[in-house]
Formats: sequence, structure tokens, C-alpha cells
Amino acid sequence: MKRCAAVAGAVLASLLAPIFLSPFGASAHADIAAITWGPCPDEGAGTPPKGVECGEVEVPVDWDHPRGPTIALPVARRSATQPSARIGALMVNPGGPTESGTSWVIGDDHERFTPELRSRFDLIGVDTRDALVQCDEDLLIQRDELPMLPVDQAGFDYRAQLNQHVAESCRSASPDSLADHVDSATIAQDLDAVRHAIGEPRLNFYGASYGTLIGQMYAEQFPTRLRTLVLDSVVDHSGTPEDYIRGSARAEEDAFLAFARWCERDDACSTLRAKAAGDSIPAYYDRLYRAAEQGRLRFGGDPFSRDSLLTAVHGQLQGGDLARPDTAEFLAQLETVPPTGRLAADRPDTRDRVNRSAAAVEEDMLGDAVSETRSTALICGDWNFGVATLRDLRRAWGISNRAAPHTRANAWNWEWITRCTGWPGQPDNARNPQHDFHAPGAPPILLVNMAHDVATPHAWASHVAEQSPPGSRLLTYRGSGHAVYKHSILPNTCVASIIDQYFIEGPNGLPESDTYCVPEPVGH
Repeated sequence: MKRCAAVAGAVLASLLAPIFLSPFGASAHADIAAITWGPCPDEGAGTPPKGVECGEVEVPVDWDHPRGPTIALPVARRSATQPSARIGALMVNPGGPTESGTSWVIGDDHERFTPELRSRFDLIGVDTRDALVQCDEDLLIQRDELPMLPVDQAGFDYRAQLNQHVAESCRSASPDSLADHVDSATIAQDLDAVRHAIGEPRLNFYGASYGTLIGQMYAEQFPTRLRTLVLDSVVDHSGTPEDYIRGSARAEEDAFLAFARWCERDDACSTLRAKAAGDSIPAYYDRLYRAAEQGRLRFGGDPFSRDSLLTAVHGQLQGGDLARPDTAEFLAQLETVPPTGRLAADRPDTRDRVNRSAAAVEEDMLGDAVSETRSTALICGDWNFGVATLRDLRRAWGISNRAAPHTRANAWNWEWITRCTGWPGQPDNARNPQHDFHAPGAPPILLVNMAHDVATPHAWASHVAEQSPPGSRLLTYRGSGHAVYKHSILPNTCVASIIDQYFIEGPNGLPESDTYCVPEPVGH
């Protein structure tokens, strides 16, 4: 009886496996041709170095209709420097989102990986489908000039309308409705097609930042086609919109307070401490923030708005430990001027600018079709932000402010919310909405994160680690910044040895438990 049950279970498993592993069917790769490698396109950077080749892989625009229109994904390969010791292919996704994977492989970014790792693996980079989406440039410029928080209902309505026009321009300027088929789960399907096209039975995958979400989606859909998976600076795709807002705001606050603690004791911050005139650094920043809200903040003699302050501070904090002296210098250069009696938000030109601009978005295509630096189609395809009204947006701003009483908001992550306001599928019908990470059958994963990361907080990495396959490990780098494994920029023998050992030895090379590395002296 037990034997019959075991046989029946095995038969059932064999029948279900193709469905589980490939949601678009076992024969989906039948039309995916083997890649033809050749010279890489000349983009003005000279002849690509020896051992680097490029090609394209054709994939369906819509995986639900695999014989429909297709797009060509650029692919680059940098061959292992010791072919006799080659283990396999290491696919890299630099995140961004929308950063070029081929550029990482062709250019200097490949040196983020140690020589030892490059000797054992072919590095594979792919320009994912979000990079092929094009939108109207003038509409993008108009959108990016809008304030983080609309002044009134007219401002909110204008932003939502403009976002809708941007979406329409993306749909019309991109091939075969591509903009309607962009999300990380679909990108994972593309990457498995690339795996098939390069002839690899299993992939080794390194995802940084937003690439960690793509790596998670790949593990969910194709768990047995992974040999190793490193998620560096981890995006947590579970939780509610409130969790997202609160978590990203806390990350900004945490990184700023780590900077403030450094500033209180380091000589490189003496000028800023002097300007604070006895106040703590957080208290002095509060003064700067209030001045910015009132239109009284200046940088180089020019007005410096609240949004400019939030954006600049986020960029400085993302630079991490090495950028702290620059962050201190920047904050020390800010000046306040006496009150004029009128708040910046009450300037008479605010509503007029909105009304004047509203007519401009009635036109179809105002400018050239360009690719976004960070694809809005991808962001809004991956996240439900729950913002349908001005009240919703103000509530979200309040959640952010309470989570980050000094820094107030995470400019980078807040931008995603405002870009998606009014976007098709928002506020609660994204193509690939938030859900718990669930990848049964996938190998143990190595998750890596800075202790203080403004873009991907350590709490996100910890939460994803809890949801990861048994045996997965979390490596914490006890420093500040974004992206840990960057051998050519921030070399660290501890980080490199742990990540390299996992890639080279496979899951057996993982640490026995979660672990950490500490910053090493520059030049170590």
C-alpha cells in the first residue's frame, strides 16, 4: 500500500512539475533559438575587450501568446578567463531598475566581481524588456519637475493626468504594446529564455538592488533552474503599501542618524558641527528643512527647495561611508535667509503653473521617444501603492513623516508612488503585485545587505531571508551605502570570500549561519 501511494505521488509530481516550473508551459522555449554570438555594437567606447561577445534573444511580448509579436533582448557575454576551470554562466542584473546588464559585462563594472570569480564563470548581462520601453521625453521632463507633494487638488489632478499621458505615450512609442507587459515576473520569464538560448541547464544569478526582485521572481518560477542565487541589497516585495512607505522612510532616517553619529566625532565634520552652533546634527537639519519649506534655504546663493533638499540628502546618504565627508560639506554649504512673510507653497505662480501646463499634456507626442532611466512601467507593474486620491497621498506622506521625524521621506522610493499615481492598473491592480516570497525547490540563497542602506533597508533583507528556502543565509555588511559586493569600488576580503565561495562551491559553500563583515581600511 505504501509503495502504491509512493508511486502515485511520484507520478502526480512528475505531471505537476512542468506546470509549476514554467507557468507558460513546457514547450514555451520551442521557438527560442540558440544565440548567435558576434562582436558587440560600437557605442563610441572603442573595440570591446577580448573575450566579450554580444547577441540577441527573441522573446514574446506577451508570454501568454508565445507565437505573437516578439522583441529582441540584447545579451553580452564575457567568457571565463580560465576556460579549463569554468563552472558555468553567472547572469548579472544591476538593478536600477532598468540599468543595462550588457554595459556591466562589456564595461568596467565587470570588475565589481573578483578575478577569481571571473576566471570560473562566463558573465552574462541582459538589457531587460523595461529598457526597450520608450516614452515621450517632454512629458517625462514635465513630470519630473512636479513637487513631491501636490499643493492642492488641482495639483494632484494634474499629476494624475500627466502620468496617464506619459503611460499613453509609452504605449504608443513602444513596439506592440510592450509597455503593457512589463513587470519583474515577466522579466524572469525572459531571462529563462536567455538561459535556454545560451545552452545552460542551470543559472548562477547575481541581482543587485532592484535586480534582487527579479532574482526572487526567477526563483519562484524556475526554482530547479538555479544553481546559486545572490541577492545583494534586497528589495522586499511582500507587505502592504504602508509597509513599503514606512520601511523606506525608516531606512532614510537610520542612514541619516548613522551619519550624524559619525559627524559628532569625526574631524571631517568639524565645519558642519560649527554651523550647527551647539545643536545636534539632527536638530540642525530640522532647521534647514523648515527653512526649505518656507522658501528660505539657499545653496550657492540660489533658492533650494524642500524637494531639492530631500533629493540631495538621499543621494549623499546613498554614497555610504565613503561619501560622509562630502555629505558634511554639502550640508555646511547650505544657508538660510530671514523670513519674507510668505511660505513657498503660497507663491502666486504655483496654481498658475499647473493651469498653464495642463493644456500641454493634451497633445499626443510632444518630444522625442526615449527610454527612462528607471522604467515607470516596471515600477507600476510590480507595486500596488494604494494612492487614488489627494487624501491617500497626504496620508502616505504622514506615514512617511512619522517614520522619519528628521529626514521626513525617502526621496527615491517616494518618487515611485508619485509616478504611479494615475498610472494604468493603479492603485490596486498591478500586474505583479506584492506577495510573500515563496520558492520551494530553489537552492539555499545568499542574501547580502548593508546595515544602513537608504534604498533597500536591512529590515527588508531580514524579512526576505525569513521567507527564503531552508538553509539560506544573510550576510550583513556593518557599514552604510548601497550594494555590498563591488570589488573594484569598495573591496572587502570578508565579503568577497563569502560570496565567491558560495558561487564556486554552490550551496555547500554557504556559511553555517547568518554572518557579518565589517568595513576594512581603504587600500586594504
